[in-house]
Amino acid sequence: MDNVQSIVVALDRSQNVNYVNPFFFRVTGYTHQEVLGKNWFDNLLPCYSQQLIKTINITCHQLS
Repeated sequence: MDNVQSIVVALDRSQNVNYVNPFFFRVTGYTHQEVLGKNWFDNLLPCYSQQLIKTINITCHQLS
């Protein structure tokens, strides 16, 4: 995953970021401190889409 030219993000069950690949940092300009351990939905998505995507994610976890 470290060498792919696509953004890869892994979240824990609390929706906190526990992995992003180097390409993510190159494309976004974020630092490790700004991303790792942060809630993906509350901190890294545009405000207008946060609630919708959070709801979809929770629903998918409940179905699995």
